[in-house]
Amino acid sequence: MHNIIIQAHEFLKNGGFPYCICGGFALDMFAGRELRKHGDFDISVFKHDRRKVVDFLQQNGWPVYARFSGSEFYLITDWTDEQLDKYDNMWAIKPGGFAEMYLKDAEKGVYSYRIYEPRLQGFDFIEIAFNTLVDDCFTCDDYPHLRLEMDKATLYKGDIPYMAPELVLFLKSGPFYISDSYQKPKTIIDFEKVMPLLSQESRKWLIDSISATYPDGCRWLTALPQTYSISPLTDEEIMQMAILQTNAYPGFTQGLSLDDYSERIKKNNARTDVTYYGVHAKNKLVGGFNIWNFEMNMRQSMIKVGGIGSVAVDLCYKKEKVAKELMQYFLQTLRESGQNLAALYPFNSAFYYKMGFGFGTPLYQYRLKPEDLPGDNSKAHIVQLTNESEKLAAFYNSRVKTTHGLMLKTEAEFETRLKNPTTKIFAYMNNGEIHGYTVFSFKRGSEENPLTNDIVVSEMLFDEHHVFEELMSFIKSQSDQVRYVIFNTQDEGFVNTIADPRNHTERMLAPVYQEVCRTGLGIMYRICNVPGFFADIPKVQFGNLNMNLLVYTVDDFVPENNKSFTLKFENGYCTMVDGAEPDIRLVINIAEFSSVIMGCANLKQLVKYGKARVSDMTKLDELSRAFVLDEKPICVSYF
Repeated sequence: MHNIIIQAHEFLKNGGFPYCICGGFALDMFAGRELRKHGDFDISVFKHDRRKVVDFLQQNGWPVYARFSGSEFYLITDWTDEQLDKYDNMWAIKPGGFAEMYLKDAEKGVYSYRIYEPRLQGFDFIEIAFNTLVDDCFTCDDYPHLRLEMDKATLYKGDIPYMAPELVLFLKSGPFYISDSYQKPKTIIDFEKVMPLLSQESRKWLIDSISATYPDGCRWLTALPQTYSISPLTDEEIMQMAILQTNAYPGFTQGLSLDDYSERIKKNNARTDVTYYGVHAKNKLVGGFNIWNFEMNMRQSMIKVGGIGSVAVDLCYKKEKVAKELMQYFLQTLRESGQNLAALYPFNSAFYYKMGFGFGTPLYQYRLKPEDLPGDNSKAHIVQLTNESEKLAAFYNSRVKTTHGLMLKTEAEFETRLKNPTTKIFAYMNNGEIHGYTVFSFKRGSEENPLTNDIVVSEMLFDEHHVFEELMSFIKSQSDQVRYVIFNTQDEGFVNTIADPRNHTERMLAPVYQEVCRTGLGIMYRICNVPGFFADIPKVQFGNLNMNLLVYTVDDFVPENNKSFTLKFENGYCTMVDGAEPDIRLVINIAEFSSVIMGCANLKQLVKYGKARVSDMTKLDELSRAFVLDEKPICVSYF
């Protein structure tokens, strides 16, 4: 962050009045980098604080000037409030700095200025714009129709307030910034570099505000990048969506006709927990996705979670920011509906990491010989399920209540799986009740011998260890027609149940470690509303932690998260508070923060590798241990 910003905040925070940085420096703060050089430093303050601002600056040795025309000013001395109230723009300039004020007309007391440096070198100049607060909304007297809620008008980088980029750009859209030879080049840079970074909501507000203010047209509207409209998919668009998705996922859709795939989309879209959306450019469908509504066990507390799937972009619109816009729409939709955690399965983890998604629990894939499986060969309680969807759903959902990460499922989902001829579901049944089940399919093990098969286990849940042993004994008993058992699990403890977990590739890893399993990255998580998320989990206990944690979540994709929050932990229970003195400060990206809270990443390791920073290393062990879980989250919901 620029030193001028830091110096300014250290000074202004003691003024006793709320303020925010605006102009070019605010756009730098939003973008996270310097977009151009700056010739001034601007702040916005509300009109009712004029007197406080002037007194504070003068008491600290800053002469203050009231601007009454383009380059003409009056020096403010012992003015009355009535005199101050006439001026909405003031300059404060330290003598001997960036600029000098000189007496242009002694008789009238008019001052003008000279600029000694083309660029601001230090914190010796402040331009103050006075605006109006009405019903907790930012307003501007020049544009009475303009309103923006304060929680959207003022954003934060750490504890430093800055004006929202859409508001800065709106204020720069006026005729002066187009015609003035000094302002025009800067304004062009600001629009070109910041517009692509705006969220869909921010961009819409900006376009609507400019259009309403300049009904005869504004040059910036014609210069804006392509924007898209997003709305629920209509029945007439289902075939177009099928084409998009078969182009986007050819490996998953081979063997399916467009009619078959369209029918699948239509059936899913009819569900109450799934909604398909289309992304449109000039009435053309150029992208699509679906949003899933889940209830998930979050550290033994049930919360709402939103999932996004089937993301597809027209091949002609690749690299046109379609995916970025639909992801912004997805996250904003979750925030508005009170779903404060998002989940997805990535096609490219780096792409979604940039959007704030953190890694979930990896999948471990073992390739085992049947005879190496545990179990005492007893399988008396194992039966194949054919139409027991109600009991299966009831058992699964009972495990959701005790298993971090699992998401509730409907009976209809299990009914569909039971009807699939390639999917086999066997359960441990006792007195008519299910106590565990496994889901698997057969896979041809040799191109030359159709009698050689492998079993691919995709899911196994159970309530007692003896149920696990019988399920494994059942799979073990298939050795006469099974070469290998391919076992997929997110359970890190599974390896301890196998005496010989080698995967039979005969590969040795340096120096003398034998290859055991493949590992895959799948589900990713993201907190999309930090205050809302912690409000969802008042009963979650993070160890027995007693500590005030000031966490600055770095989030360039959801500006509302890109600031500091104070979390108060008492006996492990967490509440969000304002103004509490922190015991430790943490700076962490929202992606890693999400992974830590989910129990998928270790905070101490993140600090070790520079992915997080803390203010007090002596408290890191205690803090890190509070987030660690005996078992990482498990997810067997695929979307």
